[in-house]
Amino acid sequence: MNTSTPNKLVYTEADVQKAISTLRERQHTSIRRAARAFGIPYTTLWNRMAGHTSRFIAHESEQVLSNAEERTLVRWITRLTRTGFPASPALVVQMAEELRRGRVQLSNTRRPSLRPIGEKWLDRFKARHPEIIGI
Repeated sequence: MNTSTPNKLVYTEADVQKAISTLRERQHTSIRRAARAFGIPYTTLWNRMAGHTSRFIAHESEQVLSNAEERTLVRWITRLTRTGFPASPALVVQMAEELRRGRVQLSNTRRPSLRPIGEKWLDRFKARHPEIIGI
């Protein structure tokens, strides 16, 4: 008996956006064909065409960093690696802590006690941003 987990479908937000644009431009005649062409689950593409938000946007409030803060961190990592300095995992987590602390200090509300960034955060961050490599 095979107990391995099924292969996960791999597609990006860019793939979803391309599929949506081909449907709007009538290059594909059905959602099912566009989904198959871009390797996206039919239900995902159907929901997005119906106006649902992406999981990335919908779960932003549950993330350690906001989407804008994550983009800032990705730009920082990219610049650092382009100049020849390695972006170690510890350095990336430390920078994420600084970004988060800066947001909390700027807020007008009572300062909440921040839990430390979890052990698996970096893995999830890298999965959300495949453009960064070598961390």
